[in-house]
Amino acid sequence: MLVRMEGNFSMRGYACVMNKDPARRDAMRDDMLKQHARLNDFLVEHAPAGDRYARVRAWRVRPWPPQDKYGHSATDEELGL
Repeated sequence: MLVRMEGNFSMRGYACVMNKDPARRDAMRDDMLKQHARLNDFLVEHAPAGDRYARVRAWRVRPWPPQDKYGHSATDEELGL
């Protein structure tokens, strides 16, 4: 599904970046915009309950390591620098 879009998306992007012909630039830009629109359509269609940012919010509440995980940060002098 989404992975199937990757090849065409990457190929178009690479061609756009490597293009040296200014006359083709607008056509390549339009093609890249179409690729982004297809990707957006897929993501909107498959978003859980229409919530586009559910995964981002879930990521924010994940457990974090303790702030003092690494304890003391050695100074340059302690490291012999």
